Amino acid sequence: MNGKLAHLRSVRAENLDVAVTLIDALPAPLPAAEYLASFVRAQRCAPFRRPKLELVFEIVSTVAGDPVPKGTHASLWCPLGRNGTIRPSSKWARTWSLIACRSLRRGERMSTGILRGKLLRVAVRTVTTDHSGRDLPAPLGYSVIDRIVAVAVGGSGRPS
Repeated sequence: MNGKLAHLRSVRAENLDVAVTLIDALPAPLPAAEYLASFVRAQRCAPFRRPKLELVFEIVSTVAGDPVPKGTHASLWCPLGRNGTIRPSSKWARTWSLIACRSLRRGERMSTGILRGKLLRVAVRTVTTDHSGRDLPAPLGYSVIDRIVAVAVGGSGRPS
């Protein structure tokens, strides 16, 4: 038994200092405002076992025309139902209806292809809490798209 305890003490001593390498740093958050953005990609995912649709946009400029750093991306997160379906009042259904400039029909498939080739006016906010509602340290805040306000260029949607 004594030999086992000695081994445990040496393992504990070796594990006191563990270095972890950061793969990707968070970009500085954008100030909360409206921006012009273009669609980059979409993906289904399930962070914290909750199905979501992530729509990634490249922020082009502020609505006033002020530039933002090239390659600045932000995501719009749309919750999905357990089986991938959504209700007419969901975030993705409202966004799709705004861009298509029409109401949805029961059973309609809402493709993310409707976002291609459009310049959208989006509202950006800074995330200040984690998924459990606890405050994030200020340096860990990041920007997300809260909603799509209008289609600025490229077709349907309310005029800006």
